Amino acid sequence: MQRSLKLTQIVKREDYDFGDIVLERCVSYFRGLHFTASLEFMDVPVLNKFDVANVCGNKMFMTLLLKKNNIPTPKTYFSFSSEGACREFRKSWISH
Repeated sequence: MQRSLKLTQIVKREDYDFGDIVLERCVSYFRGLHFTASLEFMDVPVLNKFDVANVCGNKMFMTLLLKKNNIPTPKTYFSFSSEGACREFRKSWISH
C-alpha cells in the first residue's frame, strides 16, 4: 500500500486504487484532514468529508455553528492565551 501522495505533479484518481468510496477514519485529526483534502482534490468520494471533519474536529468552529443555528449548548468560553483562560475561569468560578 502506498503511504504518500505526490502533489507536485498532476494527480488523478486513476493513479491510485482507493475503490469506489473511502471511509476516512484516521486516528490523527490533522492527518485525516490532509488525507481527505487530497482525496477530494482527486474527486474521490469520501465519507467524513473535509468540511464536516474540519468543523466537527474543532471545538470553537463547532460551538459557533451550533450557536448560529440556535442549538442549545453549554456555556462556553474561548481564550487565546493562558492568562485569558485563567481570567475567565476565575470570573466564572467566583460567580457561582
